[in-house]
Amino acid sequence: MVLVNGNLYGTTFEGGYPDCNLGTCPVIFRIAADGAYTVLRSFTWRDGCIAPGAGLTLKYGRLFGTTARNGESFGSCDADTVYSVGITQP
Repeated sequence: MVLVNGNLYGTTFEGGYPDCNLGTCPVIFRIAADGAYTVLRSFTWRDGCIAPGAGLTLKYGRLFGTTARNGESFGSCDADTVYSVGITQP
């Protein structure tokens, strides 16, 4: 997890967003100083069967991370990529 101005940012490999198309999807999330939980980005199988695979790094107001295969067997899945997400303070 990364601490930025009192907010924690992190990822889940699965289970962070229960309302996605397959039941549980990996996410990038923020926990604000007041405890509010916000999903910044959810990953779905339409994204190429990917999930966050490593910790986050903050640079230039963006979170950077890498993805990995989710481990499920839904055919050929390309993954292993670098992503970034801009963050704004609540």
